[in-house]
Amino acid sequence: MFEAREEEQVKRIKYCRVKLLRKGHVGTHTLMGGLPIIPRYNISTFATDGQIIYANIDYAESISQLEVAGILMHEAFHIGLEHNVRVIPLLEKGVSEPLIQTALDYVVNAMIIESSNYGVDFALPEGCLYKPKYSGWSAENVIKDLLDQGWDDPSGPEGYPGPSGYPGPSGSEGDDEGGGMVGGGDSGDNSDDQQEGGSGQE
Repeated sequence: MFEAREEEQVKRIKYCRVKLLRKGHVGTHTLMGGLPIIPRYNISTFATDGQIIYANIDYAESISQLEVAGILMHEAFHIGLEHNVRVIPLLEKGVSEPLIQTALDYVVNAMIIESSNYGVDFALPEGCLYKPKYSGWSAENVIKDLLDQGWDDPSGPEGYPGPSGYPGPSGSEGDDEGGGMVGGGDSGDNSDDQQEGGSGQE
């Protein structure tokens, strides 16, 4: 049974999801409209495995409705682009999970931030991982570029710069993903990695 504040935020997230549909963002609602929303406190922000939307309630309370909508768009892109499947061959090649997650976030966030309705129907929280040059890049090319820049893997979950976009490699409830939805931790080279400007979070 949800606590009162959890129930309030779950309703708020559902409201933002319906609002996206009413504004014509049918794809996002198609991918995520029927997914249950479950409070979860071992992630920093939001995550999805394509079947459940997980939300850190403390984080949800701290952001605007536009940003909630943007996070839902972000998670929908992860689902639609099948990132939970695409990570598997990369992991098998020895690419680290934090690096994969960061690259996927750069790709998805560029798609969202450069959308025509950005800032009107949805936004991403200030500090999200975004570089204009990664617009239209594949995750594999972003990974290569980050490595060329001297990517330094974080030593543990606290250093995850980006979200899972899904709850960790195993999806088990016991995992501590560390990363949340849009990133913002240390990534080795983050001098200009994060979104300039921002959406007025907090």
